[in-house]
Amino acid sequence: MSGREHLDALRQDAASAPVVLFVSRLTDVRELLRRLDELELQYRIVTMSMRDGDARTRFHVLEEWTGHHTLPQVFLDGRFIGGPTELLAHPRLAGGIPRAGQWLGYAGLVPFVAALAGFLLSDAARQQYFAEQFLAYGAVILSFVGAVHWGLALATGRLRIMRLALSILPALLAWAALLLPAAPAAWLLLLGFAGLRAWEASGPVAETLPPWYRQLRTRLTGAVGLLVLVFALAAA
Repeated sequence: MSGREHLDALRQDAASAPVVLFVSRLTDVRELLRRLDELELQYRIVTMSMRDGDARTRFHVLEEWTGHHTLPQVFLDGRFIGGPTELLAHPRLAGGIPRAGQWLGYAGLVPFVAALAGFLLSDAARQQYFAEQFLAYGAVILSFVGAVHWGLALATGRLRIMRLALSILPALLAWAALLLPAAPAAWLLLLGFAGLRAWEASGPVAETLPPWYRQLRTRLTGAVGLLVLVFALAAA
């Protein structure tokens, strides 16, 4: 094949999927593939070798086309963007939230909304029931988001006492809230949700969380905080 024919073939490969990775047989792109799977982005892997003169010529044509001399090389929507680092930092990935995470995260707001609606629309005889449901669910969710950090500590092997201690603090606040009357319990839950998100946003902790998770947590914390605030004011 001529150089022109190799270039035409490379262009076809680069445009054959939303994300195309040109790799060698020794390239480790497992982290990148995991991220692409999370976002349900279609990708194609094109393995390049040096087994014969034709294969080497094709690689040299790729080098000339992109201006990069190493693999892997990544194309997004047919355009060369660099390597895995550039792709992971691209807004298409860095800001993207996995579909499953979105559905499950926002579905988690439904019990809050249902219990709050029941509390606001019920007569005095039924309000106590809905207040208990709202606070119990809030305590469960606060404990859940705190436990994420215990799990991360175990998964990464970074068993620092401060992170482990702070990961169980939300559960303790949730338990304390269940011992209080409705209004102060709601304020304590609100403090717990806001405080946990503020701690997660600090540099050392934020670096251990995927960008999509931080983005989703901010949105959900804002929504939960608003619902808890409305409940606290109505229960006062």
